[in-house]
Amino acid sequence: MKGFSIPGSRSSHLKVFDNRVARPLLRFLPPLPSREAPEEVKRVLVIRPGGLGDALLLLPFLGAFRKVHPQAEFWVLAEPRNAQAFYLLPFPCRGLCYTEPAHLLAVLGTSFDVVVDTEQWYGLSALVARLVKARFRVGFGTNARARCFNRPVDYAQMEYEAQAFMRLLEPWVEPPFWWDVRLPLFVSRTLSSVSRTDPLSIAIFPGASHPSRRWGKERYLEVARFLVGKGLKVVVVGGPGEKEEGEFIVSSLPLGRAMDATGSGSLKKTADILARCKALVTADSGIMHLAALMDMPVLSLFGPGIVEKWAPRGEGDLVVKLDLPCSPCTRFGTVPPCPYHYACMEDLSTEMVVTALEEFLARLEGG
Repeated sequence: MKGFSIPGSRSSHLKVFDNRVARPLLRFLPPLPSREAPEEVKRVLVIRPGGLGDALLLLPFLGAFRKVHPQAEFWVLAEPRNAQAFYLLPFPCRGLCYTEPAHLLAVLGTSFDVVVDTEQWYGLSALVARLVKARFRVGFGTNARARCFNRPVDYAQMEYEAQAFMRLLEPWVEPPFWWDVRLPLFVSRTLSSVSRTDPLSIAIFPGASHPSRRWGKERYLEVARFLVGKGLKVVVVGGPGEKEEGEFIVSSLPLGRAMDATGSGSLKKTADILARCKALVTADSGIMHLAALMDMPVLSLFGPGIVEKWAPRGEGDLVVKLDLPCSPCTRFGTVPPCPYHYACMEDLSTEMVVTALEEFLARLEGG
């Protein structure tokens, strides 16, 4: 994605501004009039604040939008923490930083045919969409945000997020419309670190963006030992934040039976490595969504997240979770304080996950 720089993140300041200024302000704005979407789109602005997972699940929508408007020039207003998702797109787009005032001013000084606000709840992105010079604005009408769009679109908590994003196509395509959660990522399959002649390789991603979704390196090690005992090879993937876990897991396994592929900080490189593996074991995470986009079987561990909204839904995918009365509790990307110390993940035993792995591996062999 050309033109994208990564300054220091101001995400925390933006949330304060959103809660104190943007969202209250939206309630006083007059609603924009409804109008027909332009049939010809030469320049489109896509606004995507938030984390990596949402950005990855937005990619199929961008691919579909390009199918409908193949001549459109794409501008993406993103955050440093999710920008790498857009590097995976197989077509060019201009990237700008949502947390950089100079980039926001550049967007406000440009005219667009269409603005697509893909945020689900917060108000600042809707306010930006309202202020940008554009012929047509579309976004989720979950609250007073609806006042900022010529076409507010419904959003449901129990609908798979990739499908929810596809609803932003409704101004141009009548539902039910074509959609696909997979997207060609053109990842390299030439890595020498995992030979094609090696035994079946299973990737493990031991991280998660929120502490409530982390399962613990010791328990992932037990999963890795189980896989090695089955004659499989383990590849631990992740960025610099997972380097400690990767070294811990691999150093505790027999030599030559595991590889530590953490620490690169490149989502593209992680995609390259995943492309050489048969499946992924992970908690609810951005890497889980990356694997789903690559049509890779995923065994996912869920705690506070909504399975219907976030879990991969391929034929080979399997979810492991505890059915606690307080779970799931996440709404619009926010996990509330937990009086039970996140028991939905803490009480998810290694034995339960290994039992699910037996079923998961049987599915892989059957496929």
